[in-house]
Amino acid sequence: MGINELGRPAGIAIDKKRHLLYAADVKNNRIAVFDIGNLTFLRFLGGPVSQGGREPGRFLSPTNVAVDGEGKLYVTDTFNHRIQIFDAAGKFVRAFGSHGVRPGQFVRPKGIAVDSQGHIYVADAEFNNFQVFSPTGQILMAVGSLGEQPGEFSLIAGLHIDAEDRVFTTEQYGGRVQVFKYLASPPGAVGKEVAASKK
Repeated sequence: MGINELGRPAGIAIDKKRHLLYAADVKNNRIAVFDIGNLTFLRFLGGPVSQGGREPGRFLSPTNVAVDGEGKLYVTDTFNHRIQIFDAAGKFVRAFGSHGVRPGQFVRPKGIAVDSQGHIYVADAEFNNFQVFSPTGQILMAVGSLGEQPGEFSLIAGLHIDAEDRVFTTEQYGGRVQVFKYLASPPGAVGKEVAASKK
């Protein structure tokens, strides 16, 4: 599957409700969509941006993808330093992020995941952390820094969130998986907390 459609595939995500598999193609700057029922190719999303451009719905080295419960697709548009969001039909919805070192900005965004409340988690290999955003792309918090202790990272790369809102991270240099737990805020409180445990 995908032999004729993919140049250099990276991250994948599955929309179980709609029986779709999304594969990020870093080389061709697009997302390939497959039917997981009959394992056939359906279509491409995106394509390369113009030189120096950042057109909505087009990419510069997309590396990872995630799907939420509504079927929206989230793409780490790595060298455009942003996240792009598409609806279940593949229509562009919004993008957020820019190049920089302030909260809410990116240098090398890679892993991406979405929790049950629509919060968007983005791993940045340069910052050695993951940032948490609201469903509309507003920065809420950042977790981690360079290091080898629990809650620290050495070239963080991948993210996954399970049905219990546990956040799993991988590190290319650390050689480990860490697990974080979403802790809901008490009624009337603003924000949330994340606890880490080294695995």
